[in-house]
Amino acid sequence: MAAAIYAARMKMKVLVLESTLLGGRAVYAPLVENFPGFPEGISGAELADKMVKQAERFGAEKHFA
Repeated sequence: MAAAIYAARMKMKVLVLESTLLGGRAVYAPLVENFPGFPEGISGAELADKMVKQAERFGAEKHFA
């Protein structure tokens, strides 16, 4: 998702392909404590959701295969 965010911000056409849940294995992490900006930690699912929304805000598209 980070790559999708950076590429979409550069006005590149971005398509994220996924077979199940967007966000990769981070979705299954109960708590992520090593990601900047979340001093108390954040659930992997919530972090993945925020990253997806940010990528979409810059124009990235998603497709489930």
